[in-house]
Amino acid sequence: MADARGGDLRARRGRATLGHVHPSFGPQVGLPWLARLRWIALTGQLVAVAAARAAFDEQPRWAPVLGALAAGAASNLWLARRLRDRPADPEAARVMGGVLALDVLLLTALLATSGGPTNPLSILYLVYVALAAVVLGPSWTAALALGAVAGFAALFALPVETADHAHHAHGGRFASHLYEMWLAFTLAAALVAYFLRKIAATIAEQREQIARLREGAARSARLAAITTLAAGAAHELGSPLGTISVAAREVELAAARLPGADAIREDMRLILAEVERCDAILGKLSAPADPAGDLRGARVDELEGPLRARLGAARARHVSVAVAGAAAGLRVPREHLLQSLAALVQNALDASAEGAPVAVRFDADGASLRVDVEDRGAGMPAEVLAHAGDPFFTTKEPGRGLGLGLFLARACAESLGGSLSLESRAGEGTRATLTLPRAGLEAACPT
Repeated sequence: MADARGGDLRARRGRATLGHVHPSFGPQVGLPWLARLRWIALTGQLVAVAAARAAFDEQPRWAPVLGALAAGAASNLWLARRLRDRPADPEAARVMGGVLALDVLLLTALLATSGGPTNPLSILYLVYVALAAVVLGPSWTAALALGAVAGFAALFALPVETADHAHHAHGGRFASHLYEMWLAFTLAAALVAYFLRKIAATIAEQREQIARLREGAARSARLAAITTLAAGAAHELGSPLGTISVAAREVELAAARLPGADAIREDMRLILAEVERCDAILGKLSAPADPAGDLRGARVDELEGPLRARLGAARARHVSVAVAGAAAGLRVPREHLLQSLAALVQNALDASAEGAPVAVRFDADGASLRVDVEDRGAGMPAEVLAHAGDPFFTTKEPGRGLGLGLFLARACAESLGGSLSLESRAGEGTRATLTLPRAGLEAACPT
């Protein structure tokens, strides 16, 4: 589109999709915190092994114990260096998931050398599952939960001396108790992973809702400021423009009675034309922008004629309008929807080559009305997308637009509970989509 030429204006809702969480507590934030936590955990594990040896006369196999702790320390040194070299790591989720998976393996090795399944520190498996559930996506959470369950199960198969002694000392009942512990651990890991993922997804959605509300409030404040500015400008400039218009008309009439004053008459006509253009701009700026206040409804199938009239015959002949049967009878706020559509179609025509077609299509389902305005113009580069919908931002030549068309169309859609989205690729054209919920349309156009 030519007026700000768009950008993807879809509300980017916080989705708990596979491998993604809200960035405010995602892997980018969690990695530095995890690096510090791992140093504490490694220190605690070393102290625990030493304490067990001193207090309980346990004799762990020191070579594998120290090897596991050294591997953990080396991996954390690597992680600290990566954090220093890449403060904004695009692979943060993969790195964090890999580090947690390594920690599950190292914990399994430590438990295997110090009590096996009888070691109460096996509960630490749940820490890694919980971290993944809060910071990473469901795929990593499921993988680490399965890894923790498998690691705990592997302790029963490994040749662990302390576990064998306990087995011979207490018989089959103790072994049965250990297997019941494993089943309970499996259930706990599944519940922790499931509920923490639900909580993380809910928090992410709430954060996104707050962000959208703040963004909507900021847009409403900008719209109110523009409306106030426009009303003041119309009031302050109306009288001077009227005076200029009267004076120019008087000079034009006087010049008509003078021989050789054709140049003066042309200049006066130019002044009058520019005054009319200024009046039209002020009229657009000061037009009401609240569709909730427009109680004059119209059927969708009644909009084509007024839309073409607003575009003018020369431009309207390049526009095709299609109305699906489900949309034809819906009532919409006439003036404000026409204002939004005219702005979108004008932008599409301006962005297209001379004589290129622009298609407008109305369609509806049980929940909403969808209006697509599509052109086959030059499309939009990425740097333009970033400013989509900003008031007074335009790529048109000076004097051809104010950069308010998209802003007001978006404000109109959102005030009805809907949205405006633009899809575009350079060289492939642009498609603008107004999505208006039926509930909002019925509230704006009571019958």
